[in-house]
Amino acid sequence: MFLIKEMARVGKKCIISLPNFGHWWVRSQLMLKGRMPKSPRLPYEWYDTPNLHHCTISDFDELCRLKNIKVLHRTVVDDSQHSSPLMRLCPNFFGINAIYHITR
Repeated sequence: MFLIKEMARVGKKCIISLPNFGHWWVRSQLMLKGRMPKSPRLPYEWYDTPNLHHCTISDFDELCRLKNIKVLHRTVVDDSQHSSPLMRLCPNFFGINAIYHITR
């Protein structure tokens, strides 16, 4: 979160790209709950871990809402940087990558 705040402070408007994280077990949890799972091995929220911050599109949307970060535009794409009607309809399930244009 520190880096995102600093980017918005310095740049006023920022572009952030993130993968929509998904191992088969994580994907099954995402399918059932729509959020990053927690487990005894990873008991932290996705944005508050002492390691890498894997997240979903829904998690990042929620972080922006909680931290009053305005999303100017979000594009959800595949590995070839193409979008589809399914990705626009259900970005958290079908999107591979998300690109955000944000401001404070």
